Amino acid sequence: MNDLRTAKPSERRKLLSRVVLFLEPVHLQGLLHQWGTWGLVLNSVLYLVKADIKSILITKKKKQKPPTSDYVNKLITILLLADKLNGPRLQFHGTGVDFIRKSVVFGIEMIESEHELMEMDLKINIGKLITVIVQKRVYCELLSQGMYTKYNFL
Repeated sequence: MNDLRTAKPSERRKLLSRVVLFLEPVHLQGLLHQWGTWGLVLNSVLYLVKADIKSILITKKKKQKPPTSDYVNKLITILLLADKLNGPRLQFHGTGVDFIRKSVVFGIEMIESEHELMEMDLKINIGKLITVIVQKRVYCELLSQGMYTKYNFL
C-alpha cells in the first residue's frame, strides 16, 4: 500500500489496477477480514484519490487535465469487495471507521466544490461512493448526527 502513496502519478494507475486484481480472490478477502486490514487498504486508495484531485485543484492551471473518475471507481470497487464476503465489517476496526468518515466528508467537499476543473462525471462517481457507504445502516451509524441533518442521508 505504501507503493501507492510514493509512486509517481504516471505509475499510480497501473499500481491501483494491480491492487484491485490482487484483492479479487475470495481467500485474500477473507484474510483481510481476519486481519482487519480492509480499512488500511481503503484509506491508502482514498489518500491517492484525495492527493491527485487536490493537487490539480490547487494548481489552478487550465492546461492541466481535469481529475478523472477512474480512481474513484476503483475505490468503489475495493469497498464493494470489502463488503462482499461477510457483509459490512469496516465498523469493527479503527481504520475502517476512519475511512468511512473521511471518505464521506471528502466526497461532500468535492461535490460542493465550485472549481472549474471539477467534472460532472467525477462528482457523480463521488456521489456513488457516498451512496455505497450510506446504504449500509451500520456505516451510517458511524457518521455524526450533524451529517444526517445537513446532507439528508436518510
